[in-house]
Amino acid sequence: MTKAIWFFLLLTAPALAINMSLYSKLPFDTLRDFVPISMISESPNVLVVPASLQVASLQALIAGAKANPGKLNYSSAGPGTSQHLAGVLLTMRSGTSAVHIPYKGSAPSLNALIAGEVDFSFANIPAVHGHIKGGKLRALAIAAPRRDAQLPDVPTMKEAGVEGVEISVWFGVFAPAATPKEIVNTLAGAVIRASRDAEMRKRLHEQGAEPVGSTPEQFAKFMREEIARWSDVVKVSGARAD
Repeated sequence: MTKAIWFFLLLTAPALAINMSLYSKLPFDTLRDFVPISMISESPNVLVVPASLQVASLQALIAGAKANPGKLNYSSAGPGTSQHLAGVLLTMRSGTSAVHIPYKGSAPSLNALIAGEVDFSFANIPAVHGHIKGGKLRALAIAAPRRDAQLPDVPTMKEAGVEGVEISVWFGVFAPAATPKEIVNTLAGAVIRASRDAEMRKRLHEQGAEPVGSTPEQFAKFMREEIARWSDVVKVSGARAD
């Protein structure tokens, strides 16, 4: 009789890496208890300011922050979120300071930005693309290694003069650590094939996401780097979730 193997799949995003440092106690260890299978897609964040703010570039924003320490502020969906930590990462890399204004969710954070109640924020491109095109928000830089097809005229952070600020919303598949290697490879192969499918790529692009389809080894390396990177940022931020 063939022995049945029961397992579950976990589809998750950056919080799985961030929570390792954000919580002092977790009922699991990301690196020990899960095996990365494949990253499905990622979508970069963009640094945006309200149209009412007289700032046309990232360097102008940084100059303003240095000239007026502690007066610049930014919104997020709440303490410890990727938006919050993106703001911390920006100040770390640019040698500036800014006041974090947390809101209860992404929608209130975005509304505050559009209303000019805060100076800047990081957001996923699909969430703010319409507001940028409509003139309510101004995009200063893409937090990714490459420019985005939806905003081709917006420079990357590096192009704008600040290195090391790359923040994306990614989705990947994980399985329990005890999952047999052949199953992991089979599942990864399915994700990789799907990422190369023309219709799938079209659908993801329409949602502002870039198909990835990484190998388990590539995804595991990414997770180790992601956990280490956010650990440093969480320490600087002082954010705790418990």
